Amino acid sequence: MLTFLVSLQALFQWLVVLGLLFPIGFFLARLFDSSAVFFEARTAWLGLSALVTYLNLVHLFIPLSSHFVIGGVILLSISAIVWHRIAISTEVKQIFVSRSPLQLKNRVIFIGLLFLANLSLAPIANYDSGLYHLGLVRYLAHDPIIPGLGNLHSRFGLSSSTYSISAFFEGGLWGSDGYRLGNGFVLLFLVFECSKRFHRFKTHEIIPGDILIILSTPLILMLAIRDPWEYISSPGPDLSSAIVLIVAFAYSLDAFTSWTNTDIASAIAITSLAATFRPLNFFALIVVILIAVFRFAKIPQSRNITRSASIPSALLLFSYVLHNFITTGYLIFPSSLAITHPKWQVPTDVAQALVETIGMWARGMRPLFSTGWFMPLLNQSKQDFYPMALILLATLLLVGFKFLPTISLQHENKRVGILGSLTIGGTFLVWFVGAPTPRFGFGVLYALAIFPLALLVAAQIGDLKNSSKHAVLGMFIILVAQCAWIPLQFGTSMAMPAKPGNPHNLPVLPTITVHQFITNSGLVINVPDGGSDQCYRTPFCTTETNAKLHEITLFGRKGYSVK
Repeated sequence: MLTFLVSLQALFQWLVVLGLLFPIGFFLARLFDSSAVFFEARTAWLGLSALVTYLNLVHLFIPLSSHFVIGGVILLSISAIVWHRIAISTEVKQIFVSRSPLQLKNRVIFIGLLFLANLSLAPIANYDSGLYHLGLVRYLAHDPIIPGLGNLHSRFGLSSSTYSISAFFEGGLWGSDGYRLGNGFVLLFLVFECSKRFHRFKTHEIIPGDILIILSTPLILMLAIRDPWEYISSPGPDLSSAIVLIVAFAYSLDAFTSWTNTDIASAIAITSLAATFRPLNFFALIVVILIAVFRFAKIPQSRNITRSASIPSALLLFSYVLHNFITTGYLIFPSSLAITHPKWQVPTDVAQALVETIGMWARGMRPLFSTGWFMPLLNQSKQDFYPMALILLATLLLVGFKFLPTISLQHENKRVGILGSLTIGGTFLVWFVGAPTPRFGFGVLYALAIFPLALLVAAQIGDLKNSSKHAVLGMFIILVAQCAWIPLQFGTSMAMPAKPGNPHNLPVLPTITVHQFITNSGLVINVPDGGSDQCYRTPFCTTETNAKLHEITLFGRKGYSVK
């Protein structure tokens, strides 16, 4: 019973915040689409985009776990409700009149979400979480933005919206354990997106974006269920960045299919959000922006819609870059891209070394153009590549047995094929060159495997269209069944038990011992004993000791510099 109640607490916090974001997202959607619907997936994603922008900006002044932060979200949500009160109240009344929340499908989804909420109770076993995830989230949650934080530990300069969302939840019911809710919260959006697209897939015309979401959702769920201590309870960005990138690809494919101004505007908004979860995702944003600019120049009537959608996206990207600049002195980190050299800037050699270290680690400590890293990577990560192989094999079998005959693509499908290949293939190339480890590229790897199948299914005509739709539904059922089989396959429990007696009845982090390192300026730093690099949430802890590190004051704010 205690495990059920603690899991219900997690789901309650997710649903409350999601409920607050719907009106904000609806307000943004109505800026460029007068026909926008309140309870649609796009509205939720726009609300999440607004939340990330708000967190980046408010963190300039106060810690993200402050109750003033959630208070601001409530005020914004109420303001949006008042602004669109007639449209919102009409749709809410229709939902309750139809009693759709009580439908069997929604009851099943609720039980599934409660199970996912339970995964937030898993112990933390992500190596990088002890290294820097938990420490970085702690700084975000309990301090206003710290200039030069990357000088204390270079990885504290890594920026992802996952960290900000995790820190935001530390202002909730679980206090300092709220970081556990960040990844699961983003997963909640994917489940909502999949349920909406699944309904559309059964009742409307087949489009590639729907197939991408329908088949990738169980693949993402496999990751979450197989390793909840790596991808759910940990505040690392691997799962959430994959989710948002897949959704960004789906909305981009929607735009390439319909070629309408509103769908292109939606793609701009969602790909901008994906870019803030991991810099590797920026390529997709660049492609969508170039397409929007092309339409802006060629089709005058698209300009107002493009402008309206671009302003919130531009503010999101500005807040993200500003956050990077204040904590590291670079526009995007890790990189050496800088327009100036402030006194709190992480040294260029440190920034470049971090980029090289991440890439070399992903390639098994071998250089990019070496021939010795690719096969070991496939062998070591075969479990991660298995879902890709499954989808590709199914596609080949469907084509080989003539269930999906290869036919000439119509004009819109040719456009989707070319632009989709450019967007997904280009992002894959960036991942492959930059840091080709599966956990950095789950999103693009799954999209790359599903995209050919999605394109073929959408291109079918006549009776073949119905049979191909049934093939996709069959694959979805098989993948969902695989999700249920995973705990038995790996010998793990179906439920993560609560821990009576612990704070919030959750697993506690390991306790570490430290010794002190004193810099030339007299600054005292905590360093883990025994050569360990695991700081967890220990205050002012790092393994990157630098005798030149000293405190600086910027606009009345304490920061760090090594210059």
